[in-house]
Amino acid sequence: MIGNPLIAQTILRHDLRAGLHIPPRLLIQEKADGKGTVVMYQLPSSVMVIPNDEGGELRKAVESLDKKLEALAKNIIGMELGQVLNYS
Repeated sequence: MIGNPLIAQTILRHDLRAGLHIPPRLLIQEKADGKGTVVMYQLPSSVMVIPNDEGGELRKAVESLDKKLEALAKNIIGMELGQVLNYS
């Protein structure tokens, strides 16, 4: 589990129910053959966006978190964003 309290506050300001999925979870696993690393995670927007998001503010905040999580995964394994595994 990883997180930044300031980002959490930004999301929770829009809807406290999103707190069910804060902080995001990330699984970093060495490949079975020992030749590399796999990073697995769910995009926050796939689990945090609540119906009836008036004005879409929660969605915007969570999609911003998606980008940060993808950038972190890319940095961990040094791949282009399209190559990083995520489970939406």
